[in-house]
Amino acid sequence: MSKKKYQDVIDWLINEIENGNYAEGEKIPSEFELAEKFNYSRQTIRRATDELVNNKYLSRIKGSGTYVGYRFRKKQYNTIAVVVTYVDNYIFPNTLKGLSDILTANGYSMSVYYTDDCVLKERENLKLLIADNHIDGLIIEPTKSALPSPNLDLYQKIIDMKLPMLFINAIYPHFNSPCIRINDQKIGEESVNYLFQQGHKKIGCIFQADDIQGHMRYKGFIKGLKKANLKFNQKQICWIDAVSYQNPNQLFSYFLSRLKGCTAVVCYNDFIAEKFIGFCKGQGIRIPEDLSIVGIDDADYSATLIPPLTTFRHPQYHLGELAAKSILKMIDNTNFDANYIFQSQLIIRESVINRKD
Repeated sequence: MSKKKYQDVIDWLINEIENGNYAEGEKIPSEFELAEKFNYSRQTIRRATDELVNNKYLSRIKGSGTYVGYRFRKKQYNTIAVVVTYVDNYIFPNTLKGLSDILTANGYSMSVYYTDDCVLKERENLKLLIADNHIDGLIIEPTKSALPSPNLDLYQKIIDMKLPMLFINAIYPHFNSPCIRINDQKIGEESVNYLFQQGHKKIGCIFQADDIQGHMRYKGFIKGLKKANLKFNQKQICWIDAVSYQNPNQLFSYFLSRLKGCTAVVCYNDFIAEKFIGFCKGQGIRIPEDLSIVGIDDADYSATLIPPLTTFRHPQYHLGELAAKSILKMIDNTNFDANYIFQSQLIIRESVINRKD
């Protein structure tokens, strides 16, 4: 019985590894390169590498390639680095608590870094982590994820280090790494659907321009308008960025001129909703009688606002728990798919009035 073609590839790879031509942790040629070398189909090459992965000669890292060795980057430090935009406010303390509880229970410590949503600070943190390299995994919330990142070179270095890396809340467009997040597009769509059910037909929005979540919520918002057969008015789509958070009143004044005629506004998050409600009240605009407001994230203070804010729940603590469990699985299994999308729940409170009544 003649030897199978894929066995030729297996024999050659094992011989190269055992002769030291490919060291532990070194990347082997791509499927395309091997197919050209042997003049075999990529299907044959994949069957050979599959068998070597199953027999623990090789490991695959999604989006990076195939490497010599099984779990070749073994845990050494029992430490996970966590990089988030903010630490001590909004939804982040609950997420960090979920991360800490799971990691501590599994014998890991957690090193926390924050970027203040600044790409330069993100770069400083990434360079520090790469230089120190005393971690077993990285959980990161990207900075200004909707904009071209100047830090992709450092992310590529992390990938080349074979360091398990998991994104939370967002991921850069076209970036091939696992991410745990909420269904931002669905939230945008459902916010319009709820307001339409309450009799609102002129609905505006304030979304964040420099985070990919804002773009996804906008995409869902437009889909919701189309499904409700409501007119799309670009003037009533308002965009804000993280820098403007510090002093948004000048923008809010401009936004109100654009939102004239709207009976409801969907805000990017509860933080923006709270600030916008306060500004509207200062202008003599009653919430919700004159203008209904919907937020997103169900921040701790959203239920105590006046009026209490209708919003969408963010998993916060559970997202942290799942991220911690997932990074530990990624350390043990380079083929583990950590991608996950949480579905959000609408929390109905008093900031939306029923205009059908």
